[in-house]
Amino acid sequence: MTTFEEHQAKLNADNNLHDSNILSKYKLASDIANEVLRQVVASLKPDAVISEICAFSDNLIIDLCNKFYKKSNIEKGIAFPTCINLNNCSQNYSPLPEDPYTLQSGDIVKVELGVHIDGYMASVAHTTILNPSPEKAIIGRVADVICAAYMALEVAHRLIKPGNKASDVTKAIHRIAQTFDCRPVENTCSPLVRRYIQDQEHIIPNSVIPDENDDFEFHYNDVYSINILMSTGDGKVRENEPKPTIYQRNVNKTYNLKLKASRNVFNEITRRFGVFPFSLSALEDKRGRLGITECVNHELLLGYPVVFEQPDQYIAHFKSLILLAPTGPLRMTNLPPLPFVHSEYSIRNDPELKPYLEQSIRTIKSSSLQQALNEMEQ
Repeated sequence: MTTFEEHQAKLNADNNLHDSNILSKYKLASDIANEVLRQVVASLKPDAVISEICAFSDNLIIDLCNKFYKKSNIEKGIAFPTCINLNNCSQNYSPLPEDPYTLQSGDIVKVELGVHIDGYMASVAHTTILNPSPEKAIIGRVADVICAAYMALEVAHRLIKPGNKASDVTKAIHRIAQTFDCRPVENTCSPLVRRYIQDQEHIIPNSVIPDENDDFEFHYNDVYSINILMSTGDGKVRENEPKPTIYQRNVNKTYNLKLKASRNVFNEITRRFGVFPFSLSALEDKRGRLGITECVNHELLLGYPVVFEQPDQYIAHFKSLILLAPTGPLRMTNLPPLPFVHSEYSIRNDPELKPYLEQSIRTIKSSSLQQALNEMEQ
């Protein structure tokens, strides 16, 4: 067997959804992501410090992961650091402890985080509102964009199944966006997920409908992170302050770092985070931040820029995990209840979209983590 054939055989074995151990790891990662997201959303209140919420969430992921597989030498923990993105901020805002930013009444709050067990990842995102009058529905453009993003997520869950194509999903996302007078955020997508990696060749774009050369069919054994971002504006996000605080190793680059601080921090990153993104706030040696610049300049680390729509616009974000298992599509992650919103628009009378909402999808019920722990110890 050639090296390529060996690699392909391992890739197939590592991502075989017929394997009950792999399904169990996806389910555990999903259960932990569900529980952490639930607790984080419950903690969102005016005047709460954003960096403290992110730290609470990341620490909770680590604490919960450490309860499982204690006797096994497997990696587990954060697949993506917790981000709290407000209003027109699209993604990747995970402030450092010294940053004083707080939540304010009326904020649209988007929470994103990821968990992995042995490289099997479950990422989630949810949008809510710090409504000063919770008994009253939020209306207007904020309601429109939240409804558009959520409906797009629900329809995508029903369209991602064997035999359908990526373009089917993107077209539906566009139709929903037009119905709510919104736009999908450019350069965002739903990637095929494999153990330790997100496949950049098989992605479902939100904003650009694939042509024949880029289109592809879904197959049993696929896993997708459905990632929907909608904007009330033109969907064109731009980098802005603050500077990135989330980075990831570029495994395709090598370089002999000159500075001791750079070598030390890169060794820590390799040892503690592997191939997964990390927040600068997670570094054990805070002086290690001094070495980040050299690592970035020589492309050993790739930053996740904080990106924004225009200041007077709003973005909504929802993310969920779907497995195309041999028994059929499985929704693995369960998002918290939607905020109380009411849009003047609806897709329920759309002859093309309405039938999708009438389809059921099998959702894997979250286990209590204590129940999962008890089952694992039996």
